Amino acid sequence: MSVLDQLDLTNNELQDSLPVLRPGVYMVTATEEETVAIKNTQNYKTTVSFTDDGGLGQITHVFNIKHSNPEAQRISRDQLKTFLTFGGHSNPDKPGAAPIKGLPAKVVVEKDGVYTDRNGNQRDSFKIKRFLRLDSPVALGATPDAGTSRAAQKSQPTYSSDDIPF
Repeated sequence: MSVLDQLDLTNNELQDSLPVLRPGVYMVTATEEETVAIKNTQNYKTTVSFTDDGGLGQITHVFNIKHSNPEAQRISRDQLKTFLTFGGHSNPDKPGAAPIKGLPAKVVVEKDGVYTDRNGNQRDSFKIKRFLRLDSPVALGATPDAGTSRAAQKSQPTYSSDDIPF
């Protein structure tokens, strides 16, 4: 008799697996939060998982709340305070005063590069680039240029109708 023959999953729940959010603007909710020490360092990170309110996907964001690089720490803490403030946290200056899980956010997701998975396949990676005010007029949904950084967008040439030779 195998182990599977003895296994009873009656009391287990189904878990939906959502895809990673692609470039665009989304209303999301913080569904998981965990703060851990980073091995062999004095650094700490808070990882927050966000799920799109429309069921389109999910994305994880890492806040470096204590980091040996002061600039990395400052940027992450600024991002965390922005998320907490815009999401309505009761005390964004003291995040431990109330739960993060359940907070809403309006986020801009952009392409973050390419990585190689454990099977050797090249895959796109995506990250939360900005947290917006919940009432921001920026429209929800996929945006064609969301995968392009601001610097790249600025470096792209612009043309007036006078420049087109027909």
